[in-house]
Amino acid sequence: VAQPVGPVRVRVLSMEVWSGQELVAGELGYSVGGCYTSLTGFSSVDSSGSVQLAALGRLLKACGFGLWDLGMDMEYKRNMGAQLYVRSKFVEAFHELRTDEEAVLRLPPGQVNAKEVIDNMPLLIQQMDNGDKRSGIPQEGSSKHPIAKKHKKGMSSNAGTTLRC
Repeated sequence: VAQPVGPVRVRVLSMEVWSGQELVAGELGYSVGGCYTSLTGFSSVDSSGSVQLAALGRLLKACGFGLWDLGMDMEYKRNMGAQLYVRSKFVEAFHELRTDEEAVLRLPPGQVNAKEVIDNMPLLIQQMDNGDKRSGIPQEGSSKHPIAKKHKKGMSSNAGTTLRC
């Protein structure tokens, strides 16, 4: 039985994939510490949902998340590398990561190309951490600098389906 840990930070998030002026994929989810849960998603163009999942996976990993709960088992999730885990392993990982305040989902301001996120997310994080003038992110140490340190562990397991990046 888990012991209470006090207040934890919960964030509700949305991800969108645009093709020109058309919204082609997206999702709503929430994070609790270093755990991200996908609630619902959609895609209106072939493969746009796969692009959204791949970009989100890279983003979560680069921003220090250790657990991604994709919900119920579905073939397309397993085709992208998801694995099914037993509830006890999910609960263990969730309890370990729920108070991790270092994991913060972030991107440079404005639109970011999904291919750039998939191919170069660690570089984007480094540019933001260094206050790259092109990214518009304040210098590290600034009170306005978003905090996001890399979690030493990879993506962990859950009770539904997880995607490992």
